[in-house]
Amino acid sequence: MLSVFKQLWKNRYHPTIEHKLPIFTVCESIKPISNVEFEDAESLLETAYDWLSDQSHSHSMRNVGHFPLLSVYSAERPYFESPYANCALNSQLVEHLSHGATPMVITNCHETLLNLLPSLIIDSEQLGIININADFLMDQTLEVKTGSMLHFALNRHNECRAFHIGIDPNSASKSQLDYAEDMGCDWALLNEVNYRNKGMVKSQVARFLHHCDKVVITIDLASISKTMSKLENQKLELSMVLRILRQCMSANKTTLIQLVGNKEEHIYSASTQLIVEQASHFYYFSR
Repeated sequence: MLSVFKQLWKNRYHPTIEHKLPIFTVCESIKPISNVEFEDAESLLETAYDWLSDQSHSHSMRNVGHFPLLSVYSAERPYFESPYANCALNSQLVEHLSHGATPMVITNCHETLLNLLPSLIIDSEQLGIININADFLMDQTLEVKTGSMLHFALNRHNECRAFHIGIDPNSASKSQLDYAEDMGCDWALLNEVNYRNKGMVKSQVARFLHHCDKVVITIDLASISKTMSKLENQKLELSMVLRILRQCMSANKTTLIQLVGNKEEHIYSASTQLIVEQASHFYYFSR
């Protein structure tokens, strides 16, 4: 009887996390996002997991919850005031990380990662941030705004380094390129990230992974072609994004995946579905 009790206690207090891909949906209000834009994005993100789970039917996925990060009271919304919202989000994140899961965060802005970095950095481990995006996210602002995530991440945390994949040379200024170089960043331009150059891209990713203890992948959904078609030549090829994601997961260094979109066409798209599907299938078959 005592042995049965011990087994029940063990299962109760030391659970085995079977869902290796816990999914968090987050909507954050930072400048210059307006109240209307925030509410529109939140209405999309609140139901994103339901749509994704209906599409993939994966047993490795688990819905952790939706976290609207507000700084002011709203009668229509739950009351979250910093730092309490961040505390709730981070406590759930740490719990899943401690059980060997790889959280996926679906959010309306890349800057959500800044709230999570303190929970991801342990001791002096080198944390690599792979930014799959047409933009550097390195706007030099005095306060956190959209487009400034990596500027703050690299300046606040000496443990962080960045690799930008898919930078659009038509929108990247010389000053941005110079600043990225000064901050020790690596990057691959949009016209370099294609199937013909897959070997070169794979080598660049492998080299970056070699210098990191862990990596975070943040993917800008608006920068990806919505289909496998090559007609959208100003977008990253979805097949290349999937290759890079698979390479990073296979290296067993991926600690978190962040998907960023604030419009229906980006969140509820075939490319988002395939990204989530690949991650969930990878962790399901690697159990």
